Amino acid sequence: MAKKTTITFGTPWLNEFCCVCGRSVRPGSGLFANRIPDGNSIIVRAEMGRPYPEGDFVCAECDGVTSDD
Repeated sequence: MAKKTTITFGTPWLNEFCCVCGRSVRPGSGLFANRIPDGNSIIVRAEMGRPYPEGDFVCAECDGVTSDD
C-alpha cells in the first residue's frame, strides 16, 4: 500500500497576514505575490502601533499607505 502524502501550503512558523490591515497574504489570497516581509519582532511592531503585530508581512496596498519617512 502506497503512503499517502499530504501537501500543505503556508508555513507553521509564519503568520501570513498583514500586520497593518490584518488581511491574509497566503497563497490564493490575491495579496501573496506582492507581500513584503516585516523583519521586526512582534514587540517592535506593537511599539510601532501596528494594529495586528502578530502578522509577519505588510500587504502591497498597506505598503503604499505607510511610510518610514
